[in-house]
Amino acid sequence: MFSIVYTFLYPPLLSVFEETRAQICQGTSQYNQCSSNTACACLPLINTVNEGVCAYLHVKCSELISCANDNRTCYRPGHLCVNHSRWHSAPICYPMDMTLQMFCPPVPSMTTGGNGDGSGLNQFSWPYGLFADADASVSVADYYNDRVVKWGSGASTGEVAAGGNGKGNQTNQLNGAASITYDTKNTTRFLNFALTKVVINKNGTMFICDHNNKRVQRWFKNDTHGQTIIANISCWGLAMGDEGSLYVSDNEHRVTKWPSGQTVAGGHGQGPALNQLGQPIHLFVDENQSVFVADALHNRVMQWPLGAKEGILVAGANEVESSVDYLSSR
Repeated sequence: MFSIVYTFLYPPLLSVFEETRAQICQGTSQYNQCSSNTACACLPLINTVNEGVCAYLHVKCSELISCANDNRTCYRPGHLCVNHSRWHSAPICYPMDMTLQMFCPPVPSMTTGGNGDGSGLNQFSWPYGLFADADASVSVADYYNDRVVKWGSGASTGEVAAGGNGKGNQTNQLNGAASITYDTKNTTRFLNFALTKVVINKNGTMFICDHNNKRVQRWFKNDTHGQTIIANISCWGLAMGDEGSLYVSDNEHRVTKWPSGQTVAGGHGQGPALNQLGQPIHLFVDENQSVFVADALHNRVMQWPLGAKEGILVAGANEVESSVDYLSSR
């Protein structure tokens, strides 16, 4: 059985897991499947009874160290003490970044829809992404219906939160809608790859990457029209920092920070160099304003610390021959 939790083991780890909302495996064995990504599996957590964390397993061996002498404590920041017997017989410190749902999305289950392909409020047409909020409501990015639909807990139909007026470029329309990212504590930052992203701030205002219309739209809660806040941008992904800045990735193979428009990752053309990106589809911004980017063309995930001129490889590799470190976008 798998669950998405909002709280965790003890205070030093609580804030991190509230922000990333990692997937916890309960009542499962080591290396059991916990994600639609078969490169992920459950790693038992130390200091818990019959619980583990769903983690991406293809991490560089050089990044892993043993836990402290008590075999229960990990002093390396941003790491968890887990059992990973394929790597070492003793507990090891495992990077929390590799438990994000951008690497290990949950195994899909049907909680909404289920009435076939269509445009009714009890139907979807290619739902690209979803977000389960703390109140048990589910927001679904309904791509081919060009809308975002919110389903309350136990509801048999959803309600349109944005779009839903046909495909187009008017202020009350969208041209494709996909994965959803929220900007509050206790929220999932990453979901599925898609052409359009949505960020929702603590006030319920949506920021929508309307890729095919080459714009970013701001859509206030309960409003029937959106406003263009960034024009002439072929955006791929959106994220929002804790300080309220909006981060946008685009076809120029870069990530920019708004409202300043400053380039914070990439911006040197498409390529595999550490100062380059290629189709940066997914974004995540941590509490230190480091930007994590899923670099689709180069099968890797890069971290760009605040003010950095080049990124740091955190998952995947540039060389296909490196089977341990290789991420495949296929």
